[in-house]
Amino acid sequence: MPQSVETAQGTLAGEIAVGLDWLQRNRLVGVVGLLRERGAIESNLAQIAESPGLKIGKVKAWQLDSEREVAAAIGARALRVLILKGALFAWTVYPQPDQRLRSDMDILVDPARLDDARQVLAELGYRPLYSVAGGTPTEEEAWCRRCKDGVHMVDLHWRLRSHPLLRDRLTFTEQWDESVALPALAEGARGQGPVHAVLMASMHWFDALYASPCPLVWLLDLDLVWRCMTDAQKQSLRELAIERGLSGLVAENLAQARQEFGTDVADDYLQSLRAGAHGRRPTRLIGLRQTRVRAHLYALWCEPGLGPRLRRIRSILFPPAEYMRQRYGAGPDARLPSLYWRRISERLSGKKQ
Repeated sequence: MPQSVETAQGTLAGEIAVGLDWLQRNRLVGVVGLLRERGAIESNLAQIAESPGLKIGKVKAWQLDSEREVAAAIGARALRVLILKGALFAWTVYPQPDQRLRSDMDILVDPARLDDARQVLAELGYRPLYSVAGGTPTEEEAWCRRCKDGVHMVDLHWRLRSHPLLRDRLTFTEQWDESVALPALAEGARGQGPVHAVLMASMHWFDALYASPCPLVWLLDLDLVWRCMTDAQKQSLRELAIERGLSGLVAENLAQARQEFGTDVADDYLQSLRAGAHGRRPTRLIGLRQTRVRAHLYALWCEPGLGPRLRRIRSILFPPAEYMRQRYGAGPDARLPSLYWRRISERLSGKKQ
């Protein structure tokens, strides 16, 4: 084989390896067909990524079945629970629900029915990941169930967002009133409506306080939702985003989606969102996203008073001892100071918990 041909083949193989790594890191392997149709990736990369031999990229059937089971049990109890984030997008705007990679199922429950939601999960065989709450000021619980195929996780939320500038920007009642049915998932299942889903996605993007960059699939979510929205919904999104002080975040997120995936959002729409963001404090989160220490300090400063600030410090850096032992797999004789120091070091370095 001529050396030039061998070199060219080696270069191509290297480019393919880089492309596959990019797809996996950004959780886009499941949508290579869509990306190829849009011209976002080369056909040869898509062909290799879709090869059965790789065995990557799609959500497993047992995970989809677990989501259906949870949603059906919630619907049977007529609980006011909303499907959020990855699972919501998978069952609404993606061509097939197995194309949107996700590690868990996020659900938001009416705070008045929190105990009922916990009971439903317990009856299905789910158990809280930690017996003692801790590790984050966010009001949510991770529940897991082990089966022969793997572990299915459900994140049970009763309040959205942990950042003091983003808490309570949306009430549960207004989200429920604008929710959408998810018949493909289960009878009685409901999810966030598209307007609230876009607001949630933008808050989520700028409320990530860790070193790892957000996966681009989050922007693809935004792109696909936007393409399905009516003109009236887009107008409602603009008005609500400005009213709630979130228009700067939405504008930046949509602009990024347009850059990465060609989202058809007009310049004047983005300009009107940015004009409405003038003087609104959440807009400052855009500039802090790449500086984790400053972002943490700013979140701490935004807490309303000394008491909430101290509680935030304690919840992030010094959770209960039992939580620390479970989190790090340590026994009852473990030296707690070393565990706390490990946690502080991870937080300062930006590693996700």
